[in-house]
Amino acid sequence: MLANLNLFMKKQCSLCLILCFFSLTIFAQNKLPVINANSVQSYIIEEGQDILDWYLSPEAKPDIYKLSKSLEATQMAFFTDIDSVKIELNPGEQFDFIVLLNCKDSCYNRFIHAAPITKYLNLQPATHDTILFELIGRGNINIPVVLNRQDSLNLMFDSNTSGLTLKEEAIIEKTKLLNGQKGNEEYNFRELPTNNTFQIGDLIWEGLPIYSTKLSGHGTDGRFGWDILDGRIIEIDYEQERFIVHSALPNIPKGYSKFTMTFTQGYFYIEGDIVVNGKKIKSRFLVDSGYNRAILLDPVLMKNHGFPEDLNVYKKTELRNGGGEVFVTKIFETDKICFGRNKLKRISTQILPENLLNPAGMNTHTIGNELLKRFNMILDFQSNLIYLRPNILGDLPYTDAH
Repeated sequence: MLANLNLFMKKQCSLCLILCFFSLTIFAQNKLPVINANSVQSYIIEEGQDILDWYLSPEAKPDIYKLSKSLEATQMAFFTDIDSVKIELNPGEQFDFIVLLNCKDSCYNRFIHAAPITKYLNLQPATHDTILFELIGRGNINIPVVLNRQDSLNLMFDSNTSGLTLKEEAIIEKTKLLNGQKGNEEYNFRELPTNNTFQIGDLIWEGLPIYSTKLSGHGTDGRFGWDILDGRIIEIDYEQERFIVHSALPNIPKGYSKFTMTFTQGYFYIEGDIVVNGKKIKSRFLVDSGYNRAILLDPVLMKNHGFPEDLNVYKKTELRNGGGEVFVTKIFETDKICFGRNKLKRISTQILPENLLNPAGMNTHTIGNELLKRFNMILDFQSNLIYLRPNILGDLPYTDAH
């Protein structure tokens, strides 16, 4: 990827560089690296990630890019149309630099490699909070919560989202967040309180903002993401419908397999092998407990990975995202999917339309809760590891089964 972007460096404007030589003396006192640009269009390359489009903004002071969650040092590169800067960042470090746009506008940028959250490791004795949940609809993890110490809600744990999001209907009917606003047509969901208290069992979070959505998982009032639980260990026991929050890693029972949790743009993946028409293909799968089907394949990646083209599509169905948009997916049956020695066979699998942007905001395959519920799962957000063990739900029929 770096080789492709280096082509931008071949076309340089000599006059601009001469003028910028004088401008650089002004910025020298800032002791920040300065690079040049003739266009707002720039690119960020984070090690192990896809190339990201970035647009320079003189108004932002600074414009912040947060690296994907990692326990390792990460190589970063920032390319403009005529210049570049490269840096390695360790967890807990940040890097500030200036891009001088058209030799006159200073654009301040910042890379942040967040340090891992370790405060829960120091709790003595270690805590293990058990919250009972209900597996509803096609497998949504429905957890009772309390908002601002007064409003009782049922929220879905969605590993492919961040923060706290409530349905507009639930905000109106089940909370006091809109006190002072009148008339259903006049509700302004963009001005919700930003300093909220959120409680699950005996666990309490302070100072959380709330975002609104029109839809959420069947039977839920909204959803909360994995980042609220960052730095802890989350055990999801689908058999007994228990959601256990540990401050430190418990003893892992026999039968669990360990996998690396890889993060991209704030969400995490697991590597596995999918077998289609007898062909075995290795890929990454976004872990999405908010998606209530089994597997969702991205057509761009299918083409790139050489998936067989003669798939036996036996059904089409509508899929609706959190914004209410509806799109039609094709369904076929995957031979099997394997995560280490854990295997599931004959899985109803959806394919996104070719002309549709992936709802995840990037090209990715996804595994949802109809597949995840067939494993008991431990999410270690301290060491970025996932543990899986097949459970008694493995033989349940799939929705949309052939």
